[in-house]
Amino acid sequence: MILFLIVFLCLPLAAQDAPKRSVAFTYDDLPNCGAQLPLDQLTAMTTKLVDGLKQAKVPAIGFVNENKLDVEGERPQRIALLQQWLNAGFPLGNHTYSHPDINKVPMLSYQEDILKGEQVISGLMKEHGQTLSWFRHPFTHTGNTEQARETLEGFLQRKGYRIAPFTVETSDYMFALIYHNALKKGDQAAATRIRTGYVDYSERMFSWFERLSQDTLGYELPQILLIHANQLNADALPALTAMLTRRGYSFISLEKAMKDEAYRRRDGYVGESGPSWLHRWAVAANKPSRLRDEPDPPSWVVDLYREQSK
Repeated sequence: MILFLIVFLCLPLAAQDAPKRSVAFTYDDLPNCGAQLPLDQLTAMTTKLVDGLKQAKVPAIGFVNENKLDVEGERPQRIALLQQWLNAGFPLGNHTYSHPDINKVPMLSYQEDILKGEQVISGLMKEHGQTLSWFRHPFTHTGNTEQARETLEGFLQRKGYRIAPFTVETSDYMFALIYHNALKKGDQAAATRIRTGYVDYSERMFSWFERLSQDTLGYELPQILLIHANQLNADALPALTAMLTRRGYSFISLEKAMKDEAYRRRDGYVGESGPSWLHRWAVAANKPSRLRDEPDPPSWVVDLYREQSK
């Protein structure tokens, strides 16, 4: 007992005081988001990301756009990339076939795109003894009218889908684009700055959403992180998980996160954008909106993204 007390007292204060938090990692736009990579680079990126998650013991789920499989001469190899996720123990979800915006296409077309987006992954899941059950809206847009949202939710329920929410996002698509371009130019110094800036901004966003959870719910719920399958997240994973571990996070599955009672709350948001479910619950509770208060990415990142995405 004395030895135990000595060891405990010698632990760093940060380790003793770290709050118990948890987060589920969810990846959108599989097999690859953003810049289209040559097959060899795409394979290397997928292997690095999946192996990194497995080695770090981070449960994850990948949401697939099946149109990204339809590259001439590469379809079998791209399907094999999805198999890598499943072979590592990471389930797949439906993110529609072609990533349409529910605010901009007819409801019937949107529903057809959902069904088209399950043709491959449903069979892959069955091969692994699993049932396809998770759906995430492209752009996390859930409908700009009550009727649109309720119509889609009814459709998803009839098809056996559960909606995958999120609570934390990090604008990783901005960082990922300029990171890809830096690597393409061989500018390692710029790539390092972008990768470091991304992890720093991710910590800032987690801190902000932790406070929002306390303000909205009265406690910190199991967070659900929305990021994308890309080279940035493959390369930044060790630093990202180290930062979260330092903040007291453990890594859990989407299924486990969803057991928290908060995720049974009503989504009160109807509109053009796709905010965190913490914002949506605040709307349902008639609390003041904090959406405009979210921290923006660093100005140098925003400027580079705008310049390079033209």
